[in-house]
Amino acid sequence: MSTQYFVYVQFSFVHFHSWPDAPDEYAYLREVHRHQFFVTVQQFVGGSNREIEVNNLQAQLVRFCEKEFGPYPEEATTYSCEQIAEKIVSLYQGDYPTIVTVLEDNLQGGGVVTNDHPAYRPSTD
Repeated sequence: MSTQYFVYVQFSFVHFHSWPDAPDEYAYLREVHRHQFFVTVQQFVGGSNREIEVNNLQAQLVRFCEKEFGPYPEEATTYSCEQIAEKIVSLYQGDYPTIVTVLEDNLQGGGVVTNDHPAYRPSTD
């Protein structure tokens, strides 16, 4: 039997963003609006004994997101969920195969799978 180990953390943060190029059908998204973003990070490790300490990982990620994605309207960005996930995964690129998922209000969103992860399939864009 082959075994693959991973660590998993989740957290959330408040951030405002907009989609300036939203199609008319979603014109309301062109305006700055608030979301509670829910993030999960899964990193694949080589063994079962705390190769990555989950408490440290979560604390580092929370600090990064609080700094990078401020909670006030004047700190709004135009980042999509996938772009937020790209920013987060860039902290670990090459260290461990990683999956990052970002959801708006814990309902819908997107994410990133690094190219060193077995589930990775190249994008066609």
